[in-house]
Amino acid sequence: IHDADIARLFKAEFEKRKTENPVSVKEIPAGMFSIAPNPAWDSFLVKSDQYDLDQDTKVQIWTKTGQLVSENRFVAGQAISVRSLPEGSYIVKIKGNNAFAALPLQKISR
Repeated sequence: IHDADIARLFKAEFEKRKTENPVSVKEIPAGMFSIAPNPAWDSFLVKSDQYDLDQDTKVQIWTKTGQLVSENRFVAGQAISVRSLPEGSYIVKIKGNNAFAALPLQKISR
């Protein structure tokens, strides 16, 4: 936007709409989670000593190109299988209520 008056109008409307929906999503520092083993050939576990993972938490696996290839409900101590995935680099997203974290995962073959 190159017109200052239109930019001010746009900003005022944006600020008004932003206050209508105060729910926010925060990114949790990836260091609060660990994936083991990584690289993984069969399955991996998501662990966190600092963040409370609840029953609504989901663990998603995304390709580097943005394709969702797996989604699981987080269950403490339950391994997440990657056996059917081809070798390569992936992003593991841990999505809780109003928060998420993203971690790299390397899938290898045995």
